[in-house]
Amino acid sequence: MFWDCSGSFLGFYIPRNRPLTKSGHKEFGQFEYFQLYTLLNNPNSKLGKLDKKDLVKHNYVSKDAPDAISGETIHISNEIMVSGAAFTCYTLWNKVDSTRQFITGKLVDSEVISQNDFKVEITNINEIPAAKLALILKIADEQKWLRKLSIQNELVENINSISPLKSLIVSNYLNHQKYLYPEVKAKLDNCRNLQECFENMIGAALTN
Repeated sequence: MFWDCSGSFLGFYIPRNRPLTKSGHKEFGQFEYFQLYTLLNNPNSKLGKLDKKDLVKHNYVSKDAPDAISGETIHISNEIMVSGAAFTCYTLWNKVDSTRQFITGKLVDSEVISQNDFKVEITNINEIPAAKLALILKIADEQKWLRKLSIQNELVENINSISPLKSLIVSNYLNHQKYLYPEVKAKLDNCRNLQECFENMIGAALTN
């Protein structure tokens, strides 16, 4: 798994000989990897409020057979977990979250920049090193500037002309927002750079 220098999750790489599996030893498919990636990229997931034992509701088949129980994966409102892989999702999300907190805890206090200076920086996004972009987006996120339509539009305006890494950093921070404007989401969904990044994450595992 990979993080940027601000602690934001970037993605994962699945080796060819170590594909993820779910119940019944069935291998993840492309859509399930995408579900997992979406979940891991949500720092506010409700998984953070659950204990591992909460993942499964045990239902007694009958009161005369206390050991005869069936496990049913719980439903987490408004979130999608890979069916049959609740413990995998839970374990990996907590790994991502603990690493994010560790990296964030090692950072010095964020540099104070004005919103106008931030807009100047992102206007020159092609010249900004990826590490610096991650840090200024962290500041913008803390200041709630990324919730604004004008800022979101500016960030995705040339998302296919910047490096795939920068595209991924921008996408991750925008997807952390409580509201992503439809026109912005459409540009992210159609971004070739992001599609390339995701294909590189899972390509090996899905190649026979």
